[in-house]
Amino acid sequence: MICSSRRRCVVNDFNRDSHPDVVIGNSGTDSINVFLGIEKFSFTNQTTYSTGPVSSPYSVTIDYFNNGRKLDIIVVNYNDNNFGLLLGHDNEIFDNVMLEVLEYGSHLFFFIVLADYSNNGKMDFYIAKKGIDSLTIYLQTS
Repeated sequence: MICSSRRRCVVNDFNRDSHPDVVIGNSGTDSINVFLGIEKFSFTNQTTYSTGPVSSPYSVTIDYFNNGRKLDIIVVNYNDNNFGLLLGHDNEIFDNVMLEVLEYGSHLFFFIVLADYSNNGKMDFYIAKKGIDSLTIYLQTS
């Protein structure tokens, strides 16, 4: 489920406990927040993950990006021409962000498009770069 038109918020069951969990991108604080659902309309305290200085995260999405059993988070950062990956773990936490820097002036659009472009059963994605009028496609091969 998507929480806004810019996809700054995504709802899913990260820890498979039948309660919806929420991840929110915060462009003002250069971070994302994760809230784990504990019962109907109740959540744990937020866990905050940095997305890098002056990053301005504008889009988040989730899926299984490292062939693991836990959902991972991808965040698109507008101000510093990069995106970040946070890998999920069994203990309901995520790794610190791993940043992928793109070309200077990319000025990423506010979304990531997920699909299995290579037909290998693994989720791939592309990122649109409006500043240089191009797309970058990331394929999972292993």
